[in-house]
Amino acid sequence: MVTLTDYRLQQREYLLRIARAMTSRLALRDVLRLVIEHAVSLVAGEAGLIALRRSDNTLAVAASYGIDRDLLRHFAPLLEDIPPSAFDANAPWWSLTWLQQRLSAIASFMDLPLGEAVAVPLTMADDLIGVILVFRGLRAARFSPIDRQLLSDFADIAAIAVRNAQLFQRVVEERQQLQTLVSHIEEGVAILDPEGTVRLFNHALSDMTGWSPEEAMGQPATEVLKLVDEAGEPVQTPTTPLLAHPENGEPRRVEGWLLRRDGRRGPYVSVTLSPLYDDSGRLFSVVVSFQDVTRYKEAEDLKSTFISVISHELKTPLALITGYAETLDRDDVRWDDQTVRESLAIIREESARLNRLIEDLLDAARIEAGALKLKMSYVRVDDLARSVVETLRPLERDHLIALDFPEELPAVFADPERLRQVLRNLLSNAIKYSPAGSLIRVGGYVQGDEVVLYVADEGEGIPAGEQRRLFQRFVRGSASRGTSGAGLGLYLSKAIVEAHGGRIWLDSEPGRGSTFYFSLPIDEGKNRK
Repeated sequence: MVTLTDYRLQQREYLLRIARAMTSRLALRDVLRLVIEHAVSLVAGEAGLIALRRSDNTLAVAASYGIDRDLLRHFAPLLEDIPPSAFDANAPWWSLTWLQQRLSAIASFMDLPLGEAVAVPLTMADDLIGVILVFRGLRAARFSPIDRQLLSDFADIAAIAVRNAQLFQRVVEERQQLQTLVSHIEEGVAILDPEGTVRLFNHALSDMTGWSPEEAMGQPATEVLKLVDEAGEPVQTPTTPLLAHPENGEPRRVEGWLLRRDGRRGPYVSVTLSPLYDDSGRLFSVVVSFQDVTRYKEAEDLKSTFISVISHELKTPLALITGYAETLDRDDVRWDDQTVRESLAIIREESARLNRLIEDLLDAARIEAGALKLKMSYVRVDDLARSVVETLRPLERDHLIALDFPEELPAVFADPERLRQVLRNLLSNAIKYSPAGSLIRVGGYVQGDEVVLYVADEGEGIPAGEQRRLFQRFVRGSASRGTSGAGLGLYLSKAIVEAHGGRIWLDSEPGRGSTFYFSLPIDEGKNRK
């Protein structure tokens, strides 16, 4: 016979086990399995189950012992229509006769040898977490008051383990949701601890910096998140002084170019640093978000450049036109015919320059709007190049311009006026940036299924660092100082060539001149006729 002392010793042993489970296992499924195994063993049962309370205040089986998983759904009637008083310590559930009646019906329906059940609630601070049910067979002894008391005492400890595991699971789920959310947003996000160490690093920020999330985790923020200004000087970033002295707990914003892991300049970003504090006011993390504002930065720079360049380029011809017109209009002077002709020639020249600038601006706007139209026909580019050169020769006597074309060059299907525009732009640049008396060559050849045209000069050449940007709007090389131009010629030329299905590039070295090439696809159908 088992004495009360034996039960108390056994109770102490099992309470120690569940206490260890609370500290060593936090996964809810593992804790529930241990609880039901110990509960069944504690009162010498044969099977048992744990049902947890759901958000709709119903109970659902969460773990079992000694019962086939496929049969668990048949125990649902035991968990239905349970009155609140059933979980009151003064009216224990096991005393309700309908529990035994329902168990008998379930056992009979499934042909299970279950004879008696005992049930105790899992509660914390009068809050129902769930219930433990333990079953004995038909031939086993009935549950005694000591059994019920042991199981009730055990349930008090088990409730703490279950609630801790539920809280831990909720934290894990919320963390996973946060990581999923942060990983899929378009902005770069990092979370730092108070020492400035990276604790979370999303994929968008990985794309910006070249650091993978795995590599960035655990690194100092100063190593992976570096900002520089236009001059390449460091900008205040998420460093320890900033984290230690946040400004009144308010988010702080800085801007700069984000340096990639390989040292190259990445996107221009707006950085927001938001400190987070615990209930005692202690800083425990900082959320750092990175918004790529490169487009806005470039648009702002472009606007400034546009205003500067255009105001200068418009003022010069307008000032000359106005000055010569006012001079010719003076009543107190009689001008000779030669002076009048020279003045009118300058007015016409500056008017044409102004008109070209306006046309270039309109073309740039058409390109941005995707409205650049081509009037296509079959063109012999060697004849077209000769025509452009002959037009420029009377106006340009300081340079030698030579043509270099083979006898037979295939026709291309293109817009002849737009090709003239490209050749004029390239020739004008060659003339502008070449010393007087130097040679400028204009030629072409066949390469594969393309016709390649080129304009080569003997000027100063273009540094490698400037070459990539030359085909952008309003960009002019360092050699352009002292020369007129809005920085649209190469941008328009590139757009026109690409609209024909071709490409444009250059070959240049400082001190060895520059050669600009562009290609056009050959129309095989026309050339076979």
